Amino acid sequence: MLLGIGLHGFMSFVPFPLPIWSAQDVNQHEGYLFAMHAIHGFRLQLFFLVSGFFTAMIWRQRGLRELIRHRAKRILLPLVVFTILLSPVIIGIGIFGSVLNAKRGGNATLWAAAKSGDVEAINRHLAKGADVSQADAAGLAPLSWAALLGQAEAAKALIEHGADLEAADSDGTTALHCAAFMGEAAVARLLVENGANVNATSDNGGTPLLATDTDELSTKFIAGLLQIPVDEMKMNAGRREIAKFLKARGAVSRQAATEDPMAWLYPLIPGFKPIVDQLPGWAQVVVIVLAVNWLRAMIPIFAHLWFLYCLVWLVAGFAVVAWIARKLNWKPVPAWFVASPLRLL
Repeated sequence: MLLGIGLHGFMSFVPFPLPIWSAQDVNQHEGYLFAMHAIHGFRLQLFFLVSGFFTAMIWRQRGLRELIRHRAKRILLPLVVFTILLSPVIIGIGIFGSVLNAKRGGNATLWAAAKSGDVEAINRHLAKGADVSQADAAGLAPLSWAALLGQAEAAKALIEHGADLEAADSDGTTALHCAAFMGEAAVARLLVENGANVNATSDNGGTPLLATDTDELSTKFIAGLLQIPVDEMKMNAGRREIAKFLKARGAVSRQAATEDPMAWLYPLIPGFKPIVDQLPGWAQVVVIVLAVNWLRAMIPIFAHLWFLYCLVWLVAGFAVVAWIARKLNWKPVPAWFVASPLRLL
């Protein structure tokens, strides 16, 4: 409990790749990220271990039916009730924060200034010595943020101050990839006219031209993670215009990347493709199943009640195994096989 209090007390200082915590302090440090993983890596495993102990104890003392009734009352019911109560509050906090940031005019950081298109703030940050091509916690450079949000004037200012047009983000994409992905034609033209490589490739082999053909599901997922609003009609029209423009400039689509059955997954998990390429075929199937489940778990339907959601599934799985074991009359595993020798100390 004390570790949990401490953890949530310094969460605003953790440099998350995405703003998943409602409060983001301007003074962040990697040390807090290490502390978060250290605490989570201990207390959460302990939490599920203790919960599993009590689940098995109730099952042995009261039976499967009573276990399901008890866990439904203690876990499922609180999950449903407090999801209904907390979701509006959490969504409201996010909306309030977005409005507040908009009123501040994007002056806090160079990346925020690029997002909001505040050229004066960009010039001010650069005059103070900010790195024009430095990536933020999300792995995106200021020019990439300007490209994603269609801030052509901001992009022009960054280029004039020497922004690297070929600077790769955390997944190997460039600002031109970003502009093509969101259908921001004005920014795409600006980048190409200033020398951006129309055939630059990301870590998964994708080119800017391929980015214009990203499917709807992946687009909404990535845009949602980055908290970028999507106007589908405007975006699709922009993508068509960019595709035509890029082809006229000699861009190629690199169709080989789209033939990979896992190509849809790579944009969602930066740096994933080099790992998958080293695995045999059977292992790739296992990895894709794990990755899909990880992505599903990342969707914040239950927000901070995610641990109750996981417990519901663990209890459900336990109940199924216990029922099958009883029907098939499985013999219990000998205690000496599963009990730790440390119990004798």
